Amino acid sequence: MLIFRPNSILALRKGRTKPQALFETFKVGNVRLSDFESVQQGLLDSLISDGYLRVGEDDCLEVAKVLMIVIAGRLRENGAMSYWHYVDVMRSKIDVLVEEGFLEFTNKLFTSDEISYLNFLLNKKEFSNGMDLRNKYLHGSNNRFGEQQEVDYCTS
Repeated sequence: MLIFRPNSILALRKGRTKPQALFETFKVGNVRLSDFESVQQGLLDSLISDGYLRVGEDDCLEVAKVLMIVIAGRLRENGAMSYWHYVDVMRSKIDVLVEEGFLEFTNKLFTSDEISYLNFLLNKKEFSNGMDLRNKYLHGSNNRFGEQQEVDYCTS
């Protein structure tokens, strides 16, 4: 989502030289609609019309769908969420998003990114240039030197 990216078109505002994600700006102070250039207004208008933002007093932008923004931020940061770690209000919103097809539940211990990382380390299921540690130590033709095993397992 555009409001989380520090390199998005919404990250630069009038009078600022350093880009900052719009969400981070909401955390530290007021954001006015007039702080943005005319090129950025179209994106802001779409966020307002979709109901994620609203224009309050003194032309200040406010977050309208706080739970949606929090969920989107957590998913962007972590790639997954643990349903039972959130309060009932948040879980209810997650349930609605699942019903609408925006989110899905899985019964897996690891996320798809974590599975890919483990596949890189342990086998050649996804990556031909992986470390293939499972096969290296499985067949008995491995190096029994502790230093090499430490390099293989502790530095990866």
